[in-house]
Amino acid sequence: MNTGHKTLSVKQNTRDIQTAALAAAWMARLRGKSGLDVKVARAYPGGGWAAYRIAVAAAGNPADQIERFEAAGVILQPKQLEFAAWARRVDDAPHIEGETGTPEIGMGGAKGPGKSFALFAVAAVDDCQRFAGLKVLYLRKTGKRAQEQIEDLVGAVLDQVPHVYTKGRLRFPNGSQIIIGHFNNEKEALNYAGLEYDEIIIEEATTLTEKAHKALRQSARTSKEGWRPRIYNSTNPLGVGHKFYKKRFIDHERKHKAVEDRTRKFIFATVDDNNFVNPDYRGNLDELTGVEKRAYRDGDWEVSAGAYFDAWMYDLHVTDSFVPPRQWETWASMDYGFNHWNMIHLHAQNGDGVIYTFAELALRKHYPAEVVPLLRVMLSLYERTVGELREVRAGNDVFNKTGAAEKSVAEQYRALGVEIKPAITDAGSRVLGAHHMSALLGNPERAILPRWFVTRNCARLIETMPVLEHDPHNPEDVLKIDCDEHGEGGDDAYDCARYGLLRDKKKPITAGVVKYA
Repeated sequence: MNTGHKTLSVKQNTRDIQTAALAAAWMARLRGKSGLDVKVARAYPGGGWAAYRIAVAAAGNPADQIERFEAAGVILQPKQLEFAAWARRVDDAPHIEGETGTPEIGMGGAKGPGKSFALFAVAAVDDCQRFAGLKVLYLRKTGKRAQEQIEDLVGAVLDQVPHVYTKGRLRFPNGSQIIIGHFNNEKEALNYAGLEYDEIIIEEATTLTEKAHKALRQSARTSKEGWRPRIYNSTNPLGVGHKFYKKRFIDHERKHKAVEDRTRKFIFATVDDNNFVNPDYRGNLDELTGVEKRAYRDGDWEVSAGAYFDAWMYDLHVTDSFVPPRQWETWASMDYGFNHWNMIHLHAQNGDGVIYTFAELALRKHYPAEVVPLLRVMLSLYERTVGELREVRAGNDVFNKTGAAEKSVAEQYRALGVEIKPAITDAGSRVLGAHHMSALLGNPERAILPRWFVTRNCARLIETMPVLEHDPHNPEDVLKIDCDEHGEGGDDAYDCARYGLLRDKKKPITAGVVKYA
């Protein structure tokens, strides 16, 4: 096979590999440093080598890693350098909250940031060279696309690295190898489960379900002393694995972004981070509209195909936690649950009519006598008491007596010092509440400012908003979803917020329309 680069498709033996090594060394001498100069000038326009060295220092790449890349004629851009640096950090990084098992590093968000180049360069030029005998699985949906991409990457990355490439397998002189795998469906992906790989690369990770990801993680293991198995992946928003991937990587990254030593990392990147990309390709991404533009051009993980609240944007609507000034009106809302989540939100409104949902209490299998003390503690953190709340709103279910109960839930709360008022739940209120929340979110495309913000500590609400979908039987309403037996999913946080935001059916919009300057 002649792919236009220095690749040998011959019977694998020691002589072939030695010949490849001599040829690569000869080509490297011909190119010299001038080839790197051209790449650095393109990757760091206006800054050149000085800007490149600054980027290396900022990312924290080890000197031997950079020497290996440069010897191979590989110049990484800032986001790619960051990925490479984290690939070294997970060699011995500890697990932190929410992490167990094999280290994982993801990269991407938008299309076109050079994520595939980064993953392959780290695996082939660094990992496979610094540790002999590695067995790496390179996995992507559909074999033809994976085959074409690996050939392009071999030409771009390994032109000056000794190797032998035959269809489906890439070998290095030290015994390390990259095996090209593919899948058309989940069943084919699960064929790799049970096999042992020292490293796994998954392209287009959101095209796989959570079940497939779990199975593949079990295959990332090793018997090689001194090597820590890891998984590298790249992907874009949307796809069957979007929700799972967002929770595992994006939400985890947002929560722990300040922690420098951990075993799960995501590098956010867009086409703007890639100076090698074709300008026409960037133009194609700029022409996208709606959900596709937010996903593929902007790398916005809050998008969802069929999302009800398509104006919801994490970077716009989520703000740092704070203690609202005491002069702001403050109230609470609750969506009662026992097996489901019992959600409580605190809300505050400033003098301009802007609302902040600034605290969240999420509990399961807790009785009112257990909830109220925790509510009081939460209020004290924000310099409030139950008596200072304007009101506490909840759905009709708290006013009903069930089974052999002598008191309704609302009566139990009253006995504990918390008076609950009915939320607006009559006919049409679900649709009205959804419309009201949509209006409060604003619309950047129409230059309408948001009038509702959520602080970062309201984790379940932030997780829920972007995944809510239109009800197929009533597109004006939000599709009702319940959490599973483990408490995963559900719309309890949304219902709780809706009870708190829709306080007046006659005047649902509490703030005037304000446009961007």
